[in-house]
Amino acid sequence: MSIPVVNIDTNGITDWDSFHDTFARVLDFPSYYGRNMDAWIDCVSDRDAPFVLQLDSAKSFRSRCPDIYAAVVECSAFSNWRDVESGGEPVVFLAFAD
Repeated sequence: MSIPVVNIDTNGITDWDSFHDTFARVLDFPSYYGRNMDAWIDCVSDRDAPFVLQLDSAKSFRSRCPDIYAAVVECSAFSNWRDVESGGEPVVFLAFAD
């Protein structure tokens, strides 16, 4: 079984607005996406199949936007925890590339 990899070019992420713009576009979030981390968790959890979320240029992203970087890590973990707690399988697997 091959798990698809979704690459996020983090070079364009400089603030919360650009973060939500990037993720909504790349992950094809619905038009009603709420542009906050609760909505982000819901959209990630709603995906039908597991995927690898690869953060490209992760080291510079972490330096440039430490709060957003931490939120992605924390919210990915929470999304998986919630899926498992409700009897499902984890959906998002993080990968970091520079």
